[in-house]
Amino acid sequence: MPVLIAVNPPERHARQKVITNITFYEKSGMHRVDYPAIIKTDIRGNRNTAYPALEKFVLHVVRSSCFASDAIEAVTTRSQKPSALSFAHSFGVEMTRYRDAF
Repeated sequence: MPVLIAVNPPERHARQKVITNITFYEKSGMHRVDYPAIIKTDIRGNRNTAYPALEKFVLHVVRSSCFASDAIEAVTTRSQKPSALSFAHSFGVEMTRYRDAF
């Protein structure tokens, strides 16, 4: 998804491609979760938001995903910016949080 992530003013004018994987851990015995709705909400929520760093973006996705349904116990999010470094394949951050951490 295209996300505005940058610290320096010149970088804050264009969205960057961010590849994001989200793993949900459900509470046992709970009802099914509407994952497509959660993803749509995350994408819409990030459309007009800017983040100073990839870590802040990942934390936002983890937190909003944890609270998207009472059936979600924990979330792991991994995001990568393929164009961040010219000498590396990509720059990435992975974070796992339990709902009660918030």
